[in-house]
Amino acid sequence: MDPLAVLAESRLLPLLTVRGGEDLLGLARVLEEEGIGALEITLRTEKGLEALKALRKSGLLLGAGTVRSPKEAEAALEAGAAFLVSPGLLEEVAALAQARGVPYLPGVLTPTEVERALALGLSALKFFPAEPFQGVRVLRAYAEVFPEVRFLPTGGISPWGRTPTGPVSATM
Repeated sequence: MDPLAVLAESRLLPLLTVRGGEDLLGLARVLEEEGIGALEITLRTEKGLEALKALRKSGLLLGAGTVRSPKEAEAALEAGAAFLVSPGLLEEVAALAQARGVPYLPGVLTPTEVERALALGLSALKFFPAEPFQGVRVLRAYAEVFPEVRFLPTGGISPWGRTPTGPVSATM
């Protein structure tokens, strides 16, 4: 299973920050029933790694989000993550992901950051934070300049701007 192909097909990537008490297996069932095959679990709390471990056999494609160091990346991969997502571009995490053969979607905002990611061999990138930086408009412009890049816009983006219920992660 190619994680980037699954993400591209899904067109939606739910993001979960686990605080405790969530029905993780129930969430996995609902996502699968709704045809959503992937879930990004953030490492913003200590419970993120526990959630990855709990859901590793759920059938969902699991990604670790808010990865901010190679140590976190390694722990997330051991816990069951099939892809890694960061708020910014970390060359050490890119190297680790490439060595392990897993996709790494670093956060980028500017053309310079996109070019830097491309130079590292990365062509699937997280556009973050999308909503405050007019993500829809910027990504339309980037599509012409960077046709080889697939963007994962996060941070309150929808085709109409910020959603009424808050941030949504839409994929590639």
